[in-house]
Amino acid sequence: MVEGEPRRSLLLLIDAAPALPDALLLCLVVLRDSDSEVKPSARATTPAALDAVAAAARRQLAQDPVVAGFALQWAAHARLSGLAPADAAALEAAEREAIEAVGGPPDGRTETERLWAHRAAQRGTADLLELERRRASWAADPAARRRHLERALALAVENFAITGREPALFVHRRQAGEELIRLALPLEAWDVVEGAAGAVRYPDAVFAEVHRRRGDPARAREVAQAALDAMTRPASELLGALALALADLGRLDEARAAQARMNGNDKFAFDWLTPGAVAAALDGR
Repeated sequence: MVEGEPRRSLLLLIDAAPALPDALLLCLVVLRDSDSEVKPSARATTPAALDAVAAAARRQLAQDPVVAGFALQWAAHARLSGLAPADAAALEAAEREAIEAVGGPPDGRTETERLWAHRAAQRGTADLLELERRRASWAADPAARRRHLERALALAVENFAITGREPALFVHRRQAGEELIRLALPLEAWDVVEGAAGAVRYPDAVFAEVHRRRGDPARAREVAQAALDAMTRPASELLGALALALADLGRLDEARAAQARMNGNDKFAFDWLTPGAVAAALDGR
């Protein structure tokens, strides 16, 4: 124990992964992941350390599927950032194994165990989504790229659904909705887009974009303008949606005026609605 530093003590314990009993190691992994102030050390996320956590988790799956599944998913998640194409299949198998483990019958689970199970399933599904998106970027064949994007979309739908089933995961719902919309719009999955729009900061910017991409810029302009009229301070994403709709209507001077009112310091959920992207779209007319 490091006196006065319980979180640092926790890190030191997990860094000693191969020397710890399985049950203790897995509980420490869960505790660390639940504490936002405790970050994984470099030593705790080396391939050898992650292998030790995964092996311990598999040995404990029958006795404690929630904690073991959570730890197995944590170990898989830690490998995602530096993933090479050759390792994609193994990562996918580990993520699915973890999701299956925590997805068992909820009878007899405590509220905390239920939360851990939902969190592992949600993060695992988000990881699988990211994996399919990377596979799409690695694919040279357009048809293969689209198949991976369609798989990513299906996973994004599931991820969005999970964030709506567990109140403690509502904090992830906006991000999940934004991710779903980014995938669904290029694939023209209009119903999916509209179903997720309510979770984002400015739903009418999304609705306007759907109308515009479906060939109805007049309706897109009406939706964006009505939302802006109801605001005391105009939202830049709505101004961007309005500018794109006006451009499609051939009203370029008004479109440029709307784009000029956008604030580049605002937060933008969608890259096609940033000031630079909107300006580039207008310049291309």
